[in-house]
Amino acid sequence: MRILVINGSSDLYGANRILAETLEILAVKNQLVLVLPSTGPFNSYIQELIPTIEVIVLERLPTVSRKMFTLTGIFTSLRNYLSSYRSLKNIIKQHHIELAYINTLACFLCLRMCRSLKLKSVTHVHEIIESPKIAAILINKLSLRWADRVIAVSNAVKDNLAVFVPEKTVNEKVTVIRNGIPSVSPNLAVQHDAKIKITLIGRIKPEKGIWFFLDAINLLDQQTAAKCHFYIIGGAAPGGDHFVEKLQQDIATHIYQPHISYVAFIPDVTSWQQESDILVVPSIMKDPFPTTVLEAMRVAKPVIATNNGGAAEAIVDKVTGYLISSGNVTSFANNLTALINDQNLRQQMGQNGLKRFEEHFLKIHYQRKINSFFGDHVV
Repeated sequence: MRILVINGSSDLYGANRILAETLEILAVKNQLVLVLPSTGPFNSYIQELIPTIEVIVLERLPTVSRKMFTLTGIFTSLRNYLSSYRSLKNIIKQHHIELAYINTLACFLCLRMCRSLKLKSVTHVHEIIESPKIAAILINKLSLRWADRVIAVSNAVKDNLAVFVPEKTVNEKVTVIRNGIPSVSPNLAVQHDAKIKITLIGRIKPEKGIWFFLDAINLLDQQTAAKCHFYIIGGAAPGGDHFVEKLQQDIATHIYQPHISYVAFIPDVTSWQQESDILVVPSIMKDPFPTTVLEAMRVAKPVIATNNGGAAEAIVDKVTGYLISSGNVTSFANNLTALINDQNLRQQMGQNGLKRFEEHFLKIHYQRKINSFFGDHVV
């Protein structure tokens, strides 16, 4: 089957890493044409992973952003829609496309194009959109109306879609397929130094709980904090460079500044996760199904994450890590303290997490579900 894949970004964060896993599975039996809005780390990564894939850059690909809900944004989106419609029509004709696979709701307008061009479409939803409310209603409703089938990465994502759309429609169109990732080769030897390494990996923005983490560190007693080094790893979201500057300033004035480091974006964070003792995913927003949780579990590390999204479908509280309420700094600090001061607890939770990962979140599990979905529901 010839599949047109449309993706709204070219970075190498969670949703795009899962996209790469998905395309690698689909490429075994299908011909893939990938459309991206720009050139970035993902372009070279996916071409190296799948040499047969054709990548096309459409700079005017219409993607969702807050700017599109202004008067200027509406006109820009309309212009981009019309330009991309003509381009996609030509691509579909030239490559004899049989199916469109739209990754994330950022490209939901492309579903409308596919409907107009009488091309069957699948959208893979990695988001929980709640605000602005009018945008959430429009995007969720129209996406479910225009898409032929929908994959949701967690029950939390499916439940969010159901808030704005009749339950019957959601149950008919939406299939939950939780992410799966490759296991890490056991020959990666890790040399620990004297410090306990605690790491947060993600885009540098408030929604990811960056300052929530700093506040929790601030509540640790001096003796506990002195045992650790805390790392925050990631780059800015588009237009978010000021958050990186603020983070660096806040680290510089933090009470435990000598024990905290910021590290810019790294394409492959596996070695950092291997070398860490504790991973934290303290998102303030509802994180749909954070890949970083699975990555921590596969290297046998305990995880502290917020319970307001899909992380609660991977972590078993007090067994593979801790689930905390968003904004509960005291609980966050208490759980950090428990893990910092108990090596046996860290090791036991890490091993429990690895076992759960191997039982539920291996790439082979994901592969079977994706192949079944595209075989049973699409063809």
